[in-house]
Amino acid sequence: MRKLSDDSIFPVKSPSQESILSACNDHFYIFDLSGKCQSVFSFDVPFLSESVRLHFIKPLLEAHFFKSHLKYLEREVKQESSIQRSSQLDINIRDSKAEFVAR
Repeated sequence: MRKLSDDSIFPVKSPSQESILSACNDHFYIFDLSGKCQSVFSFDVPFLSESVRLHFIKPLLEAHFFKSHLKYLEREVKQESSIQRSSQLDINIRDSKAEFVAR
C-alpha cells in the first residue's frame, strides 16, 4: 500500500480540463458531493475526476498513506458575506425611524 501511495493512480481533471494521472501528494482536490464548490472552482484548481466513484474507493482514500495527503475542497473553502450596498442610510428609512422615536 505504501508503494502505491507514491504512484500516479488518481485520475485528475486539470483546470484546462485535461485528464491526467496524479499521485496523492500532488496538488488536487476531491470534489464535494453537492458539486457546489466544484462548479465554482473547476477552472481554477485540479479535481479528482468525476468518473471516480467515491464510495468504491473510500477505503483506499481513508488508508493511512493517502488520508494525510488528500484535500477536500469544501473543507478548504471559507465563505464570507459582503454588503454590496451603499454605506449611506436611505433618507426615507431615517425619517420614519425618527417619527417612531418621537412618538
